[in-house]
Amino acid sequence: MIYRLKRIYWQLLYRFVVKKSASNEHAKFNIHNTFIMPTKFGWSLIGVTLCLFVLGTNYQNNVILAVCYLLVSILLLAIFHNYFFFTQHEIKLESVDADFENRNLKLRGTIFSQGRYAGGELGLEYSREVFKIALSANANSPQTFQVKLPKYKRGIHKLPVIAVTATYGFGFFYCWSYIIHNKSLVVYPCIERSTAQLHNKTDKEMGSVDASSQLSTSDNLQGIRPYVNTDPIYHVSWKHVAKGQGLVTKDFVEKAGSSGWLKLSDYHHLDIERALKVICYQIQALGKSNATFGLDLGSTKILPNNGNKHLDECLYQLACYGIDTQDQKRTISDPQQS
Repeated sequence: MIYRLKRIYWQLLYRFVVKKSASNEHAKFNIHNTFIMPTKFGWSLIGVTLCLFVLGTNYQNNVILAVCYLLVSILLLAIFHNYFFFTQHEIKLESVDADFENRNLKLRGTIFSQGRYAGGELGLEYSREVFKIALSANANSPQTFQVKLPKYKRGIHKLPVIAVTATYGFGFFYCWSYIIHNKSLVVYPCIERSTAQLHNKTDKEMGSVDASSQLSTSDNLQGIRPYVNTDPIYHVSWKHVAKGQGLVTKDFVEKAGSSGWLKLSDYHHLDIERALKVICYQIQALGKSNATFGLDLGSTKILPNNGNKHLDECLYQLACYGIDTQDQKRTISDPQQS
């Protein structure tokens, strides 16, 4: 019962935050998406002010009432100063590039200020992690920042909801708002070294073949070298033989001409995560050698091709294999009171 109530509470809170947040990568803070509350020190001062008001009213003491009104004026002034300091800033978040799991990813962004209030600092908070950003004295110049993200597992992830907080002036109040990053983060499996096993795409009965054995000789002449018995006879430089320089062999540059299919079913003896790590390493190795290969994950097949676009597509399929790619609920952070 308690779990259900908590779940309903967080669902309602999430809907409210989405409605009231600056839900894009370029966040502009205004009266519609900014919240303001007293800090602990602010609540204490409000309590003292109320006590002085009750005391001054009961004893009809004008001095006490004057102090009470002075404190009320200071509180109102602190509210407006804190609000205008907070809403003068805009934050633009950059997209986080796809990376491999268990890496230390960083969310980068830029803070723009209108320059009405110089100095101060903004806080970025998610999942109880707080990062303070001290603003430069030159408020008109954009200021870059980066926030360390948690280590993600393989999959398609939504970046956490980030709470932006500020306490300016007397420290009686703090403002905050939420930023929702609309773009997803793609996390590939980490790699595990192994020899690439390719299935010939024209003969399924041929079985797996070691990619390192599928080499084709190019027409790029690298030089000449002494002849050895294993060299093919058509590589002999007969011009040098005619000049009496002995048997020498034309040395050509060899490049990998491997082609075929990488199949997940070949690694049924491994658990699925380890198998994906092995294939991830093989995809990168084949991509570096500009090999032509296809990917067979059972229900998903990518036709043989090469190039960076093909490499990214294969890695993306590994990232979302067996994972529900629907939008996941993002973590909502409650700003900590100062």
